[in-house]
Amino acid sequence: MSKRRKRKPSVLRHKFTVGMQKKLVMLFIAILLAFVILVGRITYINATSGSKYRKDRGTRKEKFSSFIECFFSFFLVRITYVCNVIY
Repeated sequence: MSKRRKRKPSVLRHKFTVGMQKKLVMLFIAILLAFVILVGRITYINATSGSKYRKDRGTRKEKFSSFIECFFSFFLVRITYVCNVIY
């Protein structure tokens, strides 16, 4: 007769202890509470002074030109950094 080998418990089948489960539940509740507070704060700011924080919508040409300026300035900074590092 062949002997049966005992299987090692898989890492994926690891069971959480009761203390660990309580800590995970408390962490989950804390994260949910933080999101609820954040949404409430954003809603309050929007209700009281939303017009102050509204984005100024420029023309399409202005938006495109500002995008191009940001795009090229980003790469210009990177290129000068690389050149300074190499030389």
